[in-house]
Amino acid sequence: MNTVVIVGRVGRDAEVKYFESGKVRASFSLAVNHWDSKSSSEITDWFNVDVWDKQAEFAGEYVKKGILI
Repeated sequence: MNTVVIVGRVGRDAEVKYFESGKVRASFSLAVNHWDSKSSSEITDWFNVDVWDKQAEFAGEYVKKGILI
């Protein structure tokens, strides 16, 4: 399994979905800013994030728009 660490601001509240199988999924977007020296401006990259099971339940409760993760 691969692991990725992304630090940025949440773009939308986590949306939690419960499946009949008992699985739980939470989805949210994350904005990461970086500096582009060629254009001398800040660029924002957006990531769509899905988390499952216990992490999804946690995200549904605590991941809200604007917080830094």
